[in-house]
Amino acid sequence: MVNLDRRMLVVGHWGPEGTTPNNSRVRGIVSRLERVFGPNGNYSFQSMAGEPTGPDVLLNPGAGDISQKLADEADGVTDNTLLFLYYVGHAVGDREDDLRIRLRYRTSEGSPQYLYLSTLLSQVRDNRYQKLILLLDCCHAGRTLKLFKEFPQNSFAMLGTGKGYAYNCDFSDSIISTLERSPSKRDQRIDRIRRGFTYERLFEVARSPFITSTEARQIPQSFPGGLEHELLANAPVKIPSEYNALVPRRTVYGRVYVCLELLSEEPCLSAVFAQTLHRRREFLLEGDEIDGRYISSDRARQYKDFLIESGLAVENSARVEISNLGREALNGRYNDILLETISRSILPDAITYEVLDDIIHSLINDMIPPTPAMISERLLHRGMALELKPSVRIALSLLPSTGRFLKSSSDALFPSEPELAG
Repeated sequence: MVNLDRRMLVVGHWGPEGTTPNNSRVRGIVSRLERVFGPNGNYSFQSMAGEPTGPDVLLNPGAGDISQKLADEADGVTDNTLLFLYYVGHAVGDREDDLRIRLRYRTSEGSPQYLYLSTLLSQVRDNRYQKLILLLDCCHAGRTLKLFKEFPQNSFAMLGTGKGYAYNCDFSDSIISTLERSPSKRDQRIDRIRRGFTYERLFEVARSPFITSTEARQIPQSFPGGLEHELLANAPVKIPSEYNALVPRRTVYGRVYVCLELLSEEPCLSAVFAQTLHRRREFLLEGDEIDGRYISSDRARQYKDFLIESGLAVENSARVEISNLGREALNGRYNDILLETISRSILPDAITYEVLDDIIHSLINDMIPPTPAMISERLLHRGMALELKPSVRIALSLLPSTGRFLKSSSDALFPSEPELAG
């Protein structure tokens, strides 16, 4: 579950003209961070005062400006408040494992101003923050790993490099690109076990371009202090109304649709339902269309039972005909109607989609494929009986393809592949 009380402070620094990262590069990175983490972004954070206005930003600040944000402006901080500190700019190593983070590069005395990372972490502790996400996109960031071992709060640190240089905000650019990317069918940013996009996955995906780079100038590091599995965002569950175009027609989901297409062309006798299905190559298991092997009569009967029990088809005088509901499904509402009719007509009232989602998630946690038999057995352990009659087996086999279960759960790890048995 995403922490709703999460606050963010972004600190950007650039040096004198001729140094990198320069003014325009840092400002560009910070501007993108404000969009991504702002109130209209996909990963919105609050200000340090807990207002829904997006992250606070300090550019070339003094040490006192940061202290004020951590101490004076913070309001209503609880043990559950999560603080995301993001620094992009210059830093130099100090002592064995500390950093001097550069802040204002020109003070009234004419010398740069620094803040020790150890001092910054102490300020976080002293101001009662119990959860910290820290991102340092600066040189020598990885030399500070020992500091985090002494940090008592729950934390996760993402460090733009090891003990060497970090180049021109490249790590921040990769972080933001990872956040900006649209969800995809088998999105590896999503932790299916935890049902969302974690900070650990953000780091891993953002690091990957550096691993494959031929130059290998910098390799980002991380320190898992207990918050690496904290959710940055819940996994997107996109449920289309129409046929899910990502699903092949030779899956159970696709074959039910083809059944409706055939019945919309003309009704057929119940006794020859299997032969009717054999007119379409989607029901071919192997070989060519003339001599190949198609699904068996028993499997065809299971499809027919599902169609009739769900109300997508009706049986009159030993003839199977498409129903008005089935025609509506073909007319752009296939996914919607499948979900509605399975819930209403196929599954017992006590077994809702929320219950199924929980059951599937628990099976995946145990690394057990969520097949109909395993789902039924786990439901029985929870005190609910599910008879695996043919229509129920068909329903459980096609549900993952609707997108209702997160692609998230079963179909993400055990995807809907063409049905090769029958």
